[in-house]
Amino acid sequence: MAFDHFLASSFDRHDSGIIRFYGWQPFCLSLGFHQTADLPLKQRLTEAVYDMVRRPTGGRAILHAEELTYSAVFAPDFMPPRELYEFLHSVITAALQSLGFSVTPQQVHTQLPTPRAAAEDFLCFTHSAYSEIQYQGKKVVGSAQRIYPNCILQHGSVLLGKTHARLAEFISNSTQQQERIMAEIETRTMTLGQIKPDHISIEKIIESIIKQLELSLTISINFKDITETERVKVSEFIIPL
Repeated sequence: MAFDHFLASSFDRHDSGIIRFYGWQPFCLSLGFHQTADLPLKQRLTEAVYDMVRRPTGGRAILHAEELTYSAVFAPDFMPPRELYEFLHSVITAALQSLGFSVTPQQVHTQLPTPRAAAEDFLCFTHSAYSEIQYQGKKVVGSAQRIYPNCILQHGSVLLGKTHARLAEFISNSTQQQERIMAEIETRTMTLGQIKPDHISIEKIIESIIKQLELSLTISINFKDITETERVKVSEFIIPL
């Protein structure tokens, strides 16, 4: 998340767009930019050997576990924020469909309310933003944006497995409340592993997204490794909890 913040903060509006993919080791709970850090049960996170970070974007808490996370940084004149949501979700949808997943992009036209302190108000994946990717009405890919002076940052999670539902364990001491939260997550989310049990590697999914992005923009994408200088610099962009 700090690297996403670094890329967006350092972006020049004349730079080419950036898209980045990553996973989580160890798994990690991320808080929205304005969300209180009081509610998560930090001792339980420590016992599970999970991390906790703050995202540069808003919204509610997410347990990043069995997922493919993407981030994209584009100049503001590339396209307006809502169109960028739709564009990137159309690309990811086409990529997943080409791999046999019958997902669809949806414009849900709802906004996230101001987060409160109750556990049920802490769950990002059970609430809808402007646009998401669904399977039979359940969220498979959720995204969030932040507008910087010289760019728009969008990042999101492609759910691969069901471990994200363990978020309930880290935000409530009540067994009854945990069960209710986990049931809500089960009702409102769907993973690629549930849609199509045949294993498809993360690398295959990334390749398919890149291919669809090149087709949509009629460009060739250049690949770049993170430099050691960037790894050192990014420490300055960690957002405090």
